[in-house]
Amino acid sequence: MGKYIAVLFCLSLTACADAEKQETKQKAILHFNIGVSDLESGRYPEALQQLLIANDMEPDNPLILNNLGLAYFVREKYAEAHQNIARALKLRPSYSDARNNLGRVLIEMGRTDDAIAELERVTKDLTYPSPEKAFANLGLAHMKKEEYQKAKKALAKAIQINREFCEAYNYYGQTLFRNQEFSKSSDIFDRALKICDRIPQEVHYFSALSYYKSGQFDKAIARFEEVIKNYPESEFAQKSESMLKIIKK
Repeated sequence: MGKYIAVLFCLSLTACADAEKQETKQKAILHFNIGVSDLESGRYPEALQQLLIANDMEPDNPLILNNLGLAYFVREKYAEAHQNIARALKLRPSYSDARNNLGRVLIEMGRTDDAIAELERVTKDLTYPSPEKAFANLGLAHMKKEEYQKAKKALAKAIQINREFCEAYNYYGQTLFRNQEFSKSSDIFDRALKICDRIPQEVHYFSALSYYKSGQFDKAIARFEEVIKNYPESEFAQKSESMLKIIKK
């Protein structure tokens, strides 16, 4: 009888432990979902706070680690972003979204060769549902290395996959601009301005520069004035004011 009771007691402890573990997991998921929502809405401090809580509860969850890395990335904490995303990949080597994000972090860290190696792996994953992201980041890495033909090829592929992908147009336009293809870059930036929901500041600025470099001064002036109006506190506003002084001399 005593043995039977002991067995029942142990089973009860196991059940309680499992229930507690499941409750912790559910709370972690809740904080994770809130964190991702905050991240997507641009509430970055709140996102980081929620994802840190989720990570404390589930420290070996690759999904949480990947998004925690993104939360650090948008705050320009690249070492912390690298640490968390790399851990997500260690736990799940086939996690291509994390590998793509790692590539983007490596670009910001100046490790473009490492970034290219990671991103090329992602582009070969036929199961990855967002290959345009990997091709866009690959194009950015090649652009940073001034390998413009390789950059154009990767970015054209990203646009081919997703005709509404804002970042790809932005990087493609900048690649064309740096390769002194100013008429083409102005066309690409015009396209970006039409499709981007939240327009990156540099799209307006490089659009204006492209018009200036291609001799379309009236359009350049209009775009520089848009930069000053829409982003008055940014570095691009100051640069635009300087460019307007040059044009209007």
